[in-house]
Amino acid sequence: MTQRSDIPGHILIIGSGIGGLTAGIILSKLDLPGTVVERNPLPGGLMRSYRLSGIDCPIGVHYMGALDQGQPLYRLWDYLGVTPLIPLERMGTEGIIDRYVFDDFVFDLPVGMDAFEENLRQSFPLEYSRISLIMADLRAISRTLSLLDMILSPAMTTLSPENFEPMGQRLQLMGCSRRLTSVLAVPANFIGIPLQECPVFYYYMALASYLMSSWRLACGSTHMAEAFLSRLKSLGGEIITGDGVETIRVESGQVRSVVLNSGRVLESATVIAAIHPKTVVSLLPPEAVRPSYAQRVAQMVDTKGLFGVNMAVNADAHEALPYNVYRLSPDEDGFLSHGVFHQLRQSGQTGINLLSMITTSGIEEWQPWKKTMS
Repeated sequence: MTQRSDIPGHILIIGSGIGGLTAGIILSKLDLPGTVVERNPLPGGLMRSYRLSGIDCPIGVHYMGALDQGQPLYRLWDYLGVTPLIPLERMGTEGIIDRYVFDDFVFDLPVGMDAFEENLRQSFPLEYSRISLIMADLRAISRTLSLLDMILSPAMTTLSPENFEPMGQRLQLMGCSRRLTSVLAVPANFIGIPLQECPVFYYYMALASYLMSSWRLACGSTHMAEAFLSRLKSLGGEIITGDGVETIRVESGQVRSVVLNSGRVLESATVIAAIHPKTVVSLLPPEAVRPSYAQRVAQMVDTKGLFGVNMAVNADAHEALPYNVYRLSPDEDGFLSHGVFHQLRQSGQTGINLLSMITTSGIEEWQPWKKTMS
């Protein structure tokens, strides 16, 4: 191992979701020793599925975009070394990724920018000029995403202030109809932010990634969690599970160690917290956090949570679908007030398919179960 004067010593990473495990893999590739600490018995966060009656039921990963060879997520996975470890199946082989079902019309999200533009024009023939403006912006952001310019050049023009305005506000200023707004509102929900709050740049990035190519895991989400975990371990990274961080010790403005729930003390001068900022502040001594920062974090509003159900259904009565179905209810402005996501797939067992259904559920509804585990 090359000796470097700027190596920050042993690094601790709090949280073993996709962010924490990715950080651990990257540090291991850079010959920087690190340990991931996870309070739950199993690592992987929302990458992990649960198994019931021999069927893998996904929790947080139902489909992904930009995973074709050479595309952004594929390139990232290749760098991490997890691509060959995660079995995938391509969506859209019959032309449709998603079907949006409203009370009075249906819109199909196809594969590719050109097909998406054509579907918009056919569905909304009186809004040609608005669609042209939307597609011009979408293609510009898509090129940025493909080149990963936002990583290489933070000063790039696509990160200008106007691209952090709410997408809903932009559509209203353009005069988009209620129906067109309803269709365009769906991708904002991919990243858990209502259209009227979703920054333009992030909105277009989410939509562009799925139009590039859409994929779902071939055999349940367990493989994704295990792929990241096995890759971390193969590079010499370590993971501690079932023992969360109780306190981050700070002396003279410098992190010294963390104390786990078990009382175990792990020495480290560098801690990466891949968890909620409010949780990070609660782990630090009050004097270690600038009051202005603590106030900003305290004022953060959580996005809505999700409530999901997985059901084994008779395959003869409920044939697997090669696309997802969204059942949607917009308000009078076209913003989505309610929606249910459906995915009907083969389960891997003869005669049984797996129906996954997800809808939004406010954080406050889950307060009685805070800090509990299933």
